[in-house]
Amino acid sequence: MLKKVLICLLVTASFLVGQIKTVSCWTAPTMSLEEAKKLSKFSLVIADLDNMSNNLESLIELKRLNPSLRLVCYSNPMEIFDPSVSHRSRQNAWSQEIKSKYSDWMLNTKSGRKAVFFPGMRMLNMSSSCPLIDGQQYNEWMASLLVTKVLSVTDTTTGRRIWDGYFMDNCSPTISWVSNEDLIDIGPEDIPELIDKSWSEGNREFLSIIRQAMGDDFILIGNKGVTEYRDLLDGRMFEWFPNDYVGAKLDGGWWQSIANAAQTGPYTIFIVSPKDLDFGILSSQMLDNVYVGVGINSLRWYKQFDQDLGEHGEVIILKKFSKKCIMITPAEKSAEILEE
Repeated sequence: MLKKVLICLLVTASFLVGQIKTVSCWTAPTMSLEEAKKLSKFSLVIADLDNMSNNLESLIELKRLNPSLRLVCYSNPMEIFDPSVSHRSRQNAWSQEIKSKYSDWMLNTKSGRKAVFFPGMRMLNMSSSCPLIDGQQYNEWMASLLVTKVLSVTDTTTGRRIWDGYFMDNCSPTISWVSNEDLIDIGPEDIPELIDKSWSEGNREFLSIIRQAMGDDFILIGNKGVTEYRDLLDGRMFEWFPNDYVGAKLDGGWWQSIANAAQTGPYTIFIVSPKDLDFGILSSQMLDNVYVGVGINSLRWYKQFDQDLGEHGEVIILKKFSKKCIMITPAEKSAEILEE
């Protein structure tokens, strides 16, 4: 009897899953027209901002091929390339301007070493303790550049904005963990708690400038599956879901990731590895606000993306014991033991 019930539940669960919402995170600075054609199948595309300089026609083609696609601009405001890299003319120019005019915005550690998070890049002072230069802090300067030079740009043919939103990489409310043995020198703050507080305030100001300038309909997404800045963001990316650094670590952080994702807005994203695709897709369907993608810079359309399993319904949780199995339906506050 128990075996039959379990089979029934599993079949029922499959029809509780909604149509898959897909995303491709394209951090490469170039995109060919052929690549744009493949990317146009996705519901959401996050593309590096330098694609606008290198191949604007590809971004326009994305929206022409799929008018319902949402195109979101990617950047990493916390860092600059050091040294410069190819095919990133806009970001290289900003880096050179910072080095020549605003060098006090580049971060060091308390011992005087360059502050580095990702190799080949140099960290910048996103905090509210950042020195004022020409009457502004770095977060204000960068947010204003993004708004005026990138996010507000329109397609001259249609008059519509190129970008439907903005994705902030490294959107963490804390930063002391980057170099906790040699704290980042953001200013007078000299203990992790104060460094993190100032960093969080600076991030909030950065996002607030973009939100105010671009309006409430503009999509704002942050990387890292935490719940801070929910009043400003429309979603969070859980990179390599599930994440064991966003709270409780039970089952590799799966429960905490799901709990956070339930709160992070309609453009929440699970990025998974190819080997975890089925697990990631079906986990995403525990909620109705989650997009799922495979890796970074992927063009591949997986057959699992074509599943249409109906409307979302109630979530049923099963746990097996050595003698019995329990079934819990949280929405109904009901629980029962399934007899053999």
